[in-house]
Amino acid sequence: VRKILEVGTVAQAALVHQKEDLIPIQKALIVMENASGNEELASSADTDFHLAIAQATHNKLLINLMSSVSALISETIKETRKVLLYSENQSDTLLREHQKVFEAISNRQPEEARNAMYQHLENVQDRLFKYIE
Repeated sequence: VRKILEVGTVAQAALVHQKEDLIPIQKALIVMENASGNEELASSADTDFHLAIAQATHNKLLINLMSSVSALISETIKETRKVLLYSENQSDTLLREHQKVFEAISNRQPEEARNAMYQHLENVQDRLFKYIE
């Protein structure tokens, strides 16, 4: 579900965002980068990152849809990060993936944004399946 929702959302954000829309996305990245072992803070910033992307679309339907599933997304991110960080210490990899998404949005590259978000979500899924197996 996240792939369906967030891949299209990020492409739209890359197309229509205003300069000020980048501030909360970038702030979330900075918090993730400086969380230094505070996984609750990093998880919260990760969720903020994804929700700020939806806000950057200025599409009320997308914003409401993301808001309505935000608690579920937040819990998924929190649990996923726990598994990945405790099993493989993937915080740097997760940060780089988020940075690629941000760069594509800020450069107004919808296809690159779409690909970066899809790859991020696919990588997380693959790492989780690897851990579960």
